[in-house]
Amino acid sequence: MSGALVLKKLAIGVLAWAALPLVGHASILEGSASPESVLRYGDDLLVANVGAKLEPTAKDGNGFIGRFQQGKVLEKDIFAGKVMLNAPKGMGIYKDVLYVADIDRIVGIDLKAKQQVLELSFAEQGAGFLNDVVITDAGVLYISATDKGAIYSVDLAKGDAKPAIAKLPIAPLPGPNGLFFDAQKQRLIVASFGVNKTPGELGIVDLRNNSYSVVPGVHGLFDGVSLLNEQTLLTSDWGKFERGAGELKQVDLVSGKVTVVRQGLSGPADFVMLGEGEYALPNMMDGSIVVENLKH
Repeated sequence: MSGALVLKKLAIGVLAWAALPLVGHASILEGSASPESVLRYGDDLLVANVGAKLEPTAKDGNGFIGRFQQGKVLEKDIFAGKVMLNAPKGMGIYKDVLYVADIDRIVGIDLKAKQQVLELSFAEQGAGFLNDVVITDAGVLYISATDKGAIYSVDLAKGDAKPAIAKLPIAPLPGPNGLFFDAQKQRLIVASFGVNKTPGELGIVDLRNNSYSVVPGVHGLFDGVSLLNEQTLLTSDWGKFERGAGELKQVDLVSGKVTVVRQGLSGPADFVMLGEGEYALPNMMDGSIVVENLKH
């Protein structure tokens, strides 16, 4: 799912992507390796690649961050091997530093200097599957820990060499995955993947009082999530661990009504909205990224 996006930012133009070659209604970007998340950086897309093998917890040093521009791979690894990543997933940017979830740590990388500036271990928390990252304008980083059923916060604005890690005081969630920060209502939208026999769900954390509420009657293997308006969210659902089984769904937060807007996806993960209804969505199982407009 991605860095903190607020509704007012969704009007950013998408001219840089307008000329992409189409496959049906969609543009298909090739050249990634188990892409787990995408993040907009100016006119570019940053892509977190787990590696050639879809092994999201393997500490093998095979992960990397790629960069696309106007539909082409501009840099396969923007850090040219200078930063060791294992299985990078969610990303967020704060003050020109890219913060990446990498299994059991957060890695901070200066985008201008292309050097690592932070490594924050979650070993004390026992987390081994850190997943999505969002960062508020105030510099608070939120991260989902799928294996712990928890969401943690880190205050980056203090500038500490080793920032403190705080767990949100909510009950365990069924495999929290995608996060979206709604600045207007000070809430986190959470997409959970499910755990054991408990299905995944969609929920809302009110950060003003740390309460959690579930969107009624909606279940799936949810991954990425974004808010389209105050009442409607968009989420990716793997469906099954099979190629072509995934879907992109629009969900009414009040009624729980679900509308499928895209089918035939293969491990649809943490997508990003590019503006005016356009999104970029990574398919982990086939290594592609779909760029498409909801209004097609």
